[in-house]
Amino acid sequence: MSGLWRAGEQVLVQQGQAFVLLDPDGTLAGRFEPRTSSDEDDLWCTDHRVEGDRLVERTIIQRYGGEDRLYEEKVAVAGLRAVDDAETRRFTEAALGADAAAQQAAQREREREADARVTAIDGALGELGLGPDAARAQRELAGRVRRWNDQRAASLLRTLVLLSRARPGPAVIAAFTRACLLACFLDDVPALPAGGVQSPNPALRAAVSAHADALEGDAEGQELADAPRNASAFRRAAEALRVAAKLLA
Repeated sequence: MSGLWRAGEQVLVQQGQAFVLLDPDGTLAGRFEPRTSSDEDDLWCTDHRVEGDRLVERTIIQRYGGEDRLYEEKVAVAGLRAVDDAETRRFTEAALGADAAAQQAAQREREREADARVTAIDGALGELGLGPDAARAQRELAGRVRRWNDQRAASLLRTLVLLSRARPGPAVIAAFTRACLLACFLDDVPALPAGGVQSPNPALRAAVSAHADALEGDAEGQELADAPRNASAFRRAAEALRVAAKLLA
């Protein structure tokens, strides 16, 4: 704890660059943590500072090669007065200890749920035997499912497993692997195969074509959201999927 304030009956605690607001019964009324998010070339940064009797939240947009711009400033907590008495510190330490234990339990549950999302995909963690690029795609897709419950990644991973069981020609695997890595927003991807042996499989062709349709739709959405890099990745992924689908025809 590096700072304590009271706001009426509540207690505001500073922990490094973060702040926690506690109700009189020790439960958390609010958590104010620094956060960042990226939007193409813009980096959005939010932080909190005590200024006088207020906890102020500011969001700054940092543009690559440009000047920072204040996006929003607002008062998160008002009516603060600094305190440093033994009773308040004992109360704060107990409340923060209970919160830390609850957070650890919640984190364990989130990790369990994340693992379950991946293991629910039959074959997601098995050896596919399709080479290093496909193994990398498998890891990246599973990681996105685990971290963000990415449904696009989950669907691609299911089809990758099906491809490993069907064993089509290597050009199909190379094209599909490239698409998976691009859909994970990676730049270091295998080249689009030139030519390749036909591997007729109507069911897989339909699945791969559906992925291409979905990614083209996602690309349009990203363009509308002014995210051209994401849109480009999705369109390149869809292009690779069209090549795979043609080889499966």
